[in-house]
Amino acid sequence: DLSEERGDGTLFIPEKLTQQDIADRVGASREMVARILKDLTIGEYIRFEGRHIIINTRLPARFSTSRFLRSRAPGAKPNLKAGC
Repeated sequence: DLSEERGDGTLFIPEKLTQQDIADRVGASREMVARILKDLTIGEYIRFEGRHIIINTRLPARFSTSRFLRSRAPGAKPNLKAGC
């Protein structure tokens, strides 16, 4: 597990990961990682403190990784607002 739980219920990733680092770990392109991080930030699932990622809340169970990645295909418009 890359994260450490904080007292406020968020998860802190102490390792300073670049988009390319994340892409290499999950087998995706850096561009795809950038789009997903942007969507997760807009949906308030994550935020950044410097170069550290803070996970505010986990994705709802209905979001599987493969479904989420398909929704990020060029031209797709996912709905990732928190609580949706």
